[in-house]
Amino acid sequence: MGSMEVGFTVLLFGLAASRLASSVPTNWTQISQNPCHQVSLSEHCSDCYDPNVWFVGRFMANLTSHVYLMILLILSATLPICPVLRTTLLPCWYEWLLLAWMSGNLLSELATPRDRGGLGWLRLIVLVISAIAILIHACAFLLPKSYWPVSLFARNQLLAVSLLFCCILLLEFLSFHYLFGPWAIIIGKQIWPSE
Repeated sequence: MGSMEVGFTVLLFGLAASRLASSVPTNWTQISQNPCHQVSLSEHCSDCYDPNVWFVGRFMANLTSHVYLMILLILSATLPICPVLRTTLLPCWYEWLLLAWMSGNLLSELATPRDRGGLGWLRLIVLVISAIAILIHACAFLLPKSYWPVSLFARNQLLAVSLLFCCILLLEFLSFHYLFGPWAIIIGKQIWPSE
């Protein structure tokens, strides 16, 4: 199996896992107690909305998406499969996936803006830095071939900074934990000191 098939297999598995995680209830006794499972799909049930199930499903989907974004950033910036010294500037398969993932993240931020408190503003910083990196890659098509490695190096450096901010954003996912929650507050105050 080639590297492209492995990449698509991992992507499909991740999409299936995030879809499955968004539909799994937190407690299996909720299935028997929930009256929605006894009615047909055409009937409307006002008691179907359980905020705990939706919160856990959404949390798992967001965490899975964030981990896949980090994997794509690692493949693009720190451990690239395609060499930096290329004969063409066309992106490799994982760079196309990163572009699609960043486009999806941008669309998600524009459609449903999240809380900017704490470390939430780092999501926007990750998108801006990644957009600048993609713009550098696009501008490299206008440069002579001797400048391609320099522009790809600059792109990889910006994607690595974006990966660093993604690692810090992992603390936001752990903010509900009693041990990691205070660390997110402390690191957030170190990065962005309040006046």
